[in-house]
Amino acid sequence: MTILYARAQRRCVAAMLDIVFILLLMPLMAIAYNAVFDEASAFRAFIVLSPLLLLDPLFVSLAGATPGQFLLGMRVRRSETMGRCPLYLSLPRYFVKLLLGTISLLYMYNSRRHQTLHDRLAGTVVILSPGRLIRKPNFAKYGEEEYPSEDFGDNYPPARGFGAQIVLYFFVLIVFQLILEGVGGGETVIGEAASLLLSIVAISSIATRRDRRRKKAAERLDNELADDNRTGAEEPQSLAGGENTSNRIAPDAADEGEDGDESRKTY
Repeated sequence: MTILYARAQRRCVAAMLDIVFILLLMPLMAIAYNAVFDEASAFRAFIVLSPLLLLDPLFVSLAGATPGQFLLGMRVRRSETMGRCPLYLSLPRYFVKLLLGTISLLYMYNSRRHQTLHDRLAGTVVILSPGRLIRKPNFAKYGEEEYPSEDFGDNYPPARGFGAQIVLYFFVLIVFQLILEGVGGGETVIGEAASLLLSIVAISSIATRRDRRRKKAAERLDNELADDNRTGAEEPQSLAGGENTSNRIAPDAADEGEDGDESRKTY
């Protein structure tokens, strides 16, 4: 079965579902702590924050996906063995993800196997669920195959392109922030979230167009290879036809030679 890698847009939706799930769990953890313990302490803070700190790495290592990824039919796997990511890798993977945020996501558009930067560092990939692909073949439209190496050349990973995307991301983020401050919404949490969301959408649209150009280039390359293969298959047939023609001519020439010999003998 062909491995299909999850697209950036689908991974963003899964991350948003995980955030909602974490925000629902945190007050429940506080209620559970207050029901058992009376005094506030550092342990209470850890219990309340435990969904934020541990949900992602625990689910990735034990279940193979976060809740949002599981709902959307994605699985986190080791890039070399396609096994589950162990906890000693899923923990640093998650904290790099928290630290870099959208910057890590941008790396997907410079990776043959659609890896984010935290995927690259941890040696993981996010693929579409093989079980769901078997049950629903149309689910394959949400995935991408590995990019051919010709799209990147010898300079892999392409640091120049990744650096340009980071610069563009911060530029778009600053522009949206200035716009929101101009309308009086830049200092609120909603304004910050809107600025971040709009910048992600802008970068995603730019990267999506780049993906389309890359896919068209790959299709042209496949068509050229198919034409070359057809041409190569036709040449042996033409050569075989030439041999058959020469074989048909040879007996005639031989007959003429025999007739000439008989005429010379008769004379």
